[in-house]
Amino acid sequence: MKCNIWMPLLLGLVMTQTSFGQKTDATFYSYVHDKIHLPQGPISFADEVVSAKRLNANDPSINKALNLPENTLGGPNYTPGSTTGAYTLGCGGEIVVKFTDNLLVDVKGIDLHIFEVGTVEATQLFISKDGETWIDVGKIGGGRTAVDIGPFVQDDDEFAYVKLVDLKECTKINPGADIDAVAAIGSVKKDEDEKEEKPKEEPTPIEIKQEPVVQIPQTPQAPKTPPPPPIEKPDHVEGRMIEFTQTIEVAKKDLTIEVWDRREEDGDRISLILNGKKYVLKNHKIRNKKKSFPLKLDGDTYLTLHAENLGDTPPNTAAVSFDDGVNVQKIELSSDMGKSETILIKVKK
Repeated sequence: MKCNIWMPLLLGLVMTQTSFGQKTDATFYSYVHDKIHLPQGPISFADEVVSAKRLNANDPSINKALNLPENTLGGPNYTPGSTTGAYTLGCGGEIVVKFTDNLLVDVKGIDLHIFEVGTVEATQLFISKDGETWIDVGKIGGGRTAVDIGPFVQDDDEFAYVKLVDLKECTKINPGADIDAVAAIGSVKKDEDEKEEKPKEEPTPIEIKQEPVVQIPQTPQAPKTPPPPPIEKPDHVEGRMIEFTQTIEVAKKDLTIEVWDRREEDGDRISLILNGKKYVLKNHKIRNKKKSFPLKLDGDTYLTLHAENLGDTPPNTAAVSFDDGVNVQKIELSSDMGKSETILIKVKK
């Protein structure tokens, strides 16, 4: 986003400490004055920029004051016109930051907060243990900057890396998301022997990499074999409208599916339906104990969660995991008696 806001911005901090040597926690305020409580205090923020990349490093619509990736480190400190505040990703750009003295973990409720300046432009959020294998946590946008990673991770998982990728919902006035800070609400301190020993050296500026321009050859190319026609997305399932929410990719057609209630059991009954027609689970009462079964796909497949009732606490929700033998992906689906949430399972070629 191109910031032309010149009114003072209050990103307040309230520190509390019971006595010397004990753990300090802190409360911060977002750009829109939401109160964000961090049990581990200021160490909860990202400490290191691993990489930053823009598709157009010389985009004239990006405010020069928002041009330093290091502005995403530490607590929220954006001030209009300052070079010590936020960083603009740029349309389609991305940034990877790392926690060095703490790790992101799943706790009850919200686990991660992205402090963004101005309008919340859409980004895709990923987390990683090692900076190489990434878990897609979903889209941040429409005012959503607080994230629960629970449906996507195991109970004992710990993550050091966060990646934000701008989703190109850009205009000349808003050339990508403006990131001020990244905070782990679900946070544990790193053990001293886990911390990386690094020699002291002068900090070097992070280079904003620009994608190389590829010259397209003008010589005629052989025609490519057309891809198979896409599978038709159902409009209705069992008389109810569907609500399509996301796509997940799997490496193989042979999957192991697990279904359970990750919240309090309230009598929810569900059916899982493929491509609007084929039942793979029917009128199943979900419990905290996981229900596991094999599933063989014919190819790309739409999966619908159909609510058979609303339980004691609407709407009807279920956690679902997909194990393709390479990765395990977890999501949470929600449906009611008026609409059914649907996802696309895409098999990698």
